[in-house]
Amino acid sequence: MVNQKQSNRSVRRKVIFVFICCCIALGMAWVISNDAFNQVLTAVDNIAKPNEKMRLVSQVSRDIMQLDQLQKAEVLLDHDNKFNSFQKESKLVSNALDSLKNLYSQDTNQIRRVDSIKILLKERDKLFKAYVQVREKLVDSREFSEQLQSIGNILQNTPQADSTVVTSRKTVETTTIEPGEAANRDSTIDDRSFFGKLFGSKKRTTFKPNILNQPRKIVKEELNVLIDTISTARQDSAIKLIDSVLKQIEETQRAQSISFIDREVELTYAGNLLISKMLSILNEVEKEGMLQMENENTQARFVMNDSVSRINLVVIGFFAITAVLVLLILADIRKSNRYRMELEVAKEEAEYHSAAKQRFLSNMSHELRTPLQSIIGYAEQLREEHPEDSRKVNIIYQSSEHLLQIVNEVLDYNRINSGKFHFNNQDFYLSQLIDEVFGAMQLQAEEKFLTLGLIKEIDGTGYMFGDPFRLKQILYNLLSNAIKFTEKGSVTLKVSTEVKETIANLRIIVNDTGKGIPENDLYRIFNEFEQAENSNSGIHFGSGLGLSIVKTLCEAMGGSINIKSELDKGSVFEVFLPLKTSTLIKSDEEQEDLVPIKDFQGTIWVIDDDDFILELCRNIFNKYNIKHRAFSSPTELLNTPWDPAVNILLMDMRMPGKTGTELNHELRPKIGNDVKIYAFTAQALPEEREQILAEGFDGLLLKPFKEIDLLHLLGLRKTSEEAWAIKNRNDLKDFDFSNLRKLTFNDNNQVLKILNIFVKDTTKDLISLRNALQANERDELSLICHKLAGRTSQIGGQKIAMKLRKLEIDIRNNEFDILEIQAVIDQLYRLLDYLQEELHSSSSNINLAI
Repeated sequence: MVNQKQSNRSVRRKVIFVFICCCIALGMAWVISNDAFNQVLTAVDNIAKPNEKMRLVSQVSRDIMQLDQLQKAEVLLDHDNKFNSFQKESKLVSNALDSLKNLYSQDTNQIRRVDSIKILLKERDKLFKAYVQVREKLVDSREFSEQLQSIGNILQNTPQADSTVVTSRKTVETTTIEPGEAANRDSTIDDRSFFGKLFGSKKRTTFKPNILNQPRKIVKEELNVLIDTISTARQDSAIKLIDSVLKQIEETQRAQSISFIDREVELTYAGNLLISKMLSILNEVEKEGMLQMENENTQARFVMNDSVSRINLVVIGFFAITAVLVLLILADIRKSNRYRMELEVAKEEAEYHSAAKQRFLSNMSHELRTPLQSIIGYAEQLREEHPEDSRKVNIIYQSSEHLLQIVNEVLDYNRINSGKFHFNNQDFYLSQLIDEVFGAMQLQAEEKFLTLGLIKEIDGTGYMFGDPFRLKQILYNLLSNAIKFTEKGSVTLKVSTEVKETIANLRIIVNDTGKGIPENDLYRIFNEFEQAENSNSGIHFGSGLGLSIVKTLCEAMGGSINIKSELDKGSVFEVFLPLKTSTLIKSDEEQEDLVPIKDFQGTIWVIDDDDFILELCRNIFNKYNIKHRAFSSPTELLNTPWDPAVNILLMDMRMPGKTGTELNHELRPKIGNDVKIYAFTAQALPEEREQILAEGFDGLLLKPFKEIDLLHLLGLRKTSEEAWAIKNRNDLKDFDFSNLRKLTFNDNNQVLKILNIFVKDTTKDLISLRNALQANERDELSLICHKLAGRTSQIGGQKIAMKLRKLEIDIRNNEFDILEIQAVIDQLYRLLDYLQEELHSSSSNINLAI
C-alpha cells in the first residue's frame, strides 16, 4: 500500500512536471512570437509611415517649381507690387528649407546642400529683381517717346530757309483690348531665353497662367510730317542731328536687349541650378528611404528567422523532456498496475472480511435482541401489573434499555464510519425525550452515589422536528461517559434552546466533577478506538466508539461538539445542534389512522420459535381481549386449517424448517392480499430491513419491541379509559374480599357500608399522608401508614397492607424512599376510585366477587 502511494505520488509529480514544462514551453513560444510580432509590426509601421523628409523635400520642390511659374506670371502682370508676392512665396520656401534643415541636423552634407539652395534662392531673387527692372525699362515707352520728342524739338528749332511751310503732325492712338474667350484659356508658351533655346534641351512648354485675363492698353504713336510743295527741304545739319539721335536710340535699345537677355540667362541658369540641387536632395532622400526600407525588411526577416529558430529550440527541448518523462511515467504505470492488482486482491479479501463482519453483526444483533425482547417486554408488563415493585422493575427495564443502546451503538458504528447511515426525522417532544434519557441514566448515577442534576431551559413549545433516536444516542453517550469516569461528586445535564423563526438552536452541556482529561489527550478522545489516559490516576477516559459516534452525528446534523477539561476539576462537553421547530404532536387518541383497541375486529396469529416472545404476545393480547392464536413453528401453522376470521399474521424471520420469507411466499397465494403479514425481526441493519420489505411483507417490527410498538403496528391505540381500567384491574388482583364477606355473612348491604367507611376514612388519611410527606413529619407519616395498613388488611388488601407496614418501619428507621411512598399513594387512590364507581353501580356483587 505504501509502494502504491509512492508510485501514485511519483506519477502525479511527473505529470505535474510535464504540465509545467508544457506551460513553460507554450509561455516561451508565446513570448517569442509576441516579441517577433511586435518587432515586425514596428518595422511595417516604419515602412508604411510617410517619410517626413521626402514629403518636405517634395513640397519644397513643388514650391520652387511654383515659384518659377509665379515669377513668369508676375512679369506679365501690370501692377506696382509685382515683386512683393513673389518675395512672400520665396520666404515661405525659405522657411520650408529651414524645416528640412532641422530634419537633417545629423547629416552635414545635406545641411550644406540645403544652405546652398537657400543661397541660390536668394541669388535668384536678386536676379529676378534685376530682370524685372531691365524688362520694365525695355518695355517702358516713355523713354522712347522722350527721344522722339527730342527729334521733334530739333526740327522745330531748325531756322527756315524760305517761306516754305513745313507742317508736322503727331498722332497718338491708345487702344484698350478686353480679354476675350480665347484669352481666358491657359496658353502654352516657351519661357526659355535665347541661350536656353540654343543650348538647352528640346523645347519645353509650360502653361501660362491667366494673367492675360486683365485688360491691356496698346499705345500707338504715329508722326506725320507734311511738307507743302511750297516748302523747302530742311538743312543737312538737322538731318544729321536726327540721324545721330536715331542711332543713339538704336544703341540704347540694343544695350537694353543685351542686358535683358543676360539677366534672363542668369535667371534661367539660377533656376536650373536650384532645381538640380533640389533633385539631388530628393534623390538622396529617396535613396535613404529605400535603404531604410531595405534595412527594416532585413531586420524583420532576421527577427522572424530568429524567432522561428528559438521556438524550434523550445519545442525540441519540450519534446525531449516530455519523451523522457513519458518513459518514466510508463514505468510508474507498470508499477501502479502491479500495485493495483495487489490492491484488487487485497480488496477482495477485505470485502470477504467485511461480509464476514456484516454477517457477524447481523447474527450478533439477532442473538442479543432476541433475549432483550423478553427482558424489556416482561419488565414493561411487570411495571404495570406490580407498581409496588416499580423501582426494582425499573432497574431491570432501564438496564435492558441501556444494553439495547450499546447494541445499537455497535451496530451503528459500521454505518456511521462508512457514512451510510440516515436520519429518520419526525416530530417529537424534546422535554419528554430528555426526561426519558435522564430517568434511564439516573439509576447508573445512584449506583455510584453520584448526584445527577438536570436543568431545562426550553424556549417555545418544545416540539421539534428531527431524529429523536440519534439525539438520544448523543445524550446517552455523553451522560454514560460522564457517569462512568466520575468517581464522586455530580454530573449535571443542561439543555437549553433558543428559537429563531423556525429554527431552534439546541445547546447540550454535560458537566462532571471527574479527574479531567490531560490537555495533550483532548484531540484523541474523538478518534475511533482511541483512549485518553490520565497518567496520574490510570483511569481511561475513552471507550473507543462513543465519543467518535457523537462527533460524527453532530457534524452530520449540522452541529458541533466542544470539550473543556482541567485535571482534577472535571470536564465539560458542549454540543450545538440546529433543529427545526414543529407543531404540537398528536396524542395516540388524536391519531386518525389508529383505532381504539375495543373496536378491533378479527383474529391475530403469531408464529415464533421463541416461547418467551409468544407468551409475551399472549399477555398483551389477553390484557386487551384481542382474539389470537400462537404457533411455535411454521409446520404447526401449515398443518392448522385456515381461519377466515384471521386478518393479521405476525411471524418471526428466523425459524427452524422455514424462514419467514419462505413461509410468506407459501401462504400469500392461499390467504390472499386482504390479510396483513408483518415480520418480527432482530435484523437491525437497514439493508436487511429493506430486503425484508421487498419480499412482500406489509411491515415489520424490530425486536426488542414494546407494547405500544406492537399496538401501533396493528393499527391500534390505547385510550385513557382502557389504561385506567387496566391499572384498576391490576390493583384489585391484590385484594381478597372473601374474608369481608365472611365477616358480614354475605350481606351485601353490610359490605357496602364497610366499603363506604373505608373509602371515606382512607381518603382523609391519604390527604393527611401527603401533607405530612411535604412537611417531612416522620412520626405523622409512620402513624398514618400504620392506620392504613390495618384498615386495608381488614377488607382483604393483604399485599398493600404489607407494603404500608414496611413503609412504617422504614420511616421510623429513616430509610424510606419518597418514590415508594408516592407509588403506594397512587395505588390507593386508584383503588378508591374503583370502589367509588362500584359502590354506585348496580353490578357491585359481580365485581366484588372477583
